[in-house]
Amino acid sequence: MLNDHIELHPHTAHHWGKPVVELEYTTADNYRYRAGADFDEYWQAQPRIVSRQEAIALWPDDQGAEVVAAITEARTPITLQDVITQLKALPPDVVPVLDTGGQPDAFLNPYRGNNADMALSPGSELHPARTLARLLASEIGSTRTGYKGGEFLIHGQCGLWVAEYGEVTYRGVKGVTPDGLIQTALMSGVRDPVVVRCPHCHGAGHINS
Repeated sequence: MLNDHIELHPHTAHHWGKPVVELEYTTADNYRYRAGADFDEYWQAQPRIVSRQEAIALWPDDQGAEVVAAITEARTPITLQDVITQLKALPPDVVPVLDTGGQPDAFLNPYRGNNADMALSPGSELHPARTLARLLASEIGSTRTGYKGGEFLIHGQCGLWVAEYGEVTYRGVKGVTPDGLIQTALMSGVRDPVVVRCPHCHGAGHINS
């Protein structure tokens, strides 16, 4: 899961005095990089073009390779219907688990990174694969209130993420293994994304254009 230090737009004063790093995929494996020891220095810094390997090396923690891959490939999660179909194909005694830890709750919430998509969160109940598939399928056609308001319809083609309500993780579901592991990966969910790292945006991980 992303650390709690990635923010889409460093736009408020509380960022000042903190390190900020921006990375944008441009084309042909080139990246636009800008950084500053604090928010003010970041805005004054001149962006420069770096290679893929330089971008990975410049990213200030060990997620560099994954972050660069996510924004380069503009990864998106598989759909709710894809997950339901894959769960139905599992043996009836398999109990799915999340690769981020815990068992998935069958209750979906709008994903704060994109309220049109839905999010699984860890739950306390153990649901065999086909039971989970049936419960998730029963959610289709329901509506949920977004984190900042608005009603959002749950449908089979919405992307599926793993996050608590109100959390932005950019952990999208990429598939379910034959033994019931719900696999996730860092995903942008958008085309031509920009990721900005700011270590003091509590609980938020944002990648967007």
